[in-house]
Amino acid sequence: MVVHVVDPGRPGGGMYSERHPDYLVLNTPCGQHSLYPYPAAPGEERLGLGFYEWAVAEGYYWDGLECRKGQPGPGSVPLTPYDFLPRRLMGEYLEWFYGVLCSEAPGNVRVIHHATRAVDIEPLSDGHECVHLEDGSTILVDHVVLTTGHVKASGQTAAAPHG
Repeated sequence: MVVHVVDPGRPGGGMYSERHPDYLVLNTPCGQHSLYPYPAAPGEERLGLGFYEWAVAEGYYWDGLECRKGQPGPGSVPLTPYDFLPRRLMGEYLEWFYGVLCSEAPGNVRVIHHATRAVDIEPLSDGHECVHLEDGSTILVDHVVLTTGHVKASGQTAAAPHG
């Protein structure tokens, strides 16, 4: 099975830009976020981590009101599962987790990232679909799952991320 991911950016982060300032935080505590749909079974090894565990493993800590990575200095504070972390960290986590999902895929599954946009989907008479990409290439597939993410409302202009 081949899964084609069509995304002009780095897959995973979506609307959670690494350019967002730290005062733009998530509205739920970091300990409540995990991309696995169920807890690990006893003895089950997973490459992925929940958001809080990932942030701690990456070396994040609080330095005043900023969440930093690296060697903590005097006055720095460790993260807790109850912290509301910056949105930019969620973007990093989602990109990292996309890589984990690809690496945990079964041997008969291959994931291909196309760093462009889809501009059209053409149904073919044999039941397949042809996805036309902005770069001029096409992908012949059995099924299309269209995910739009967050889009602007009709007549509105998108706000540029800070940073």
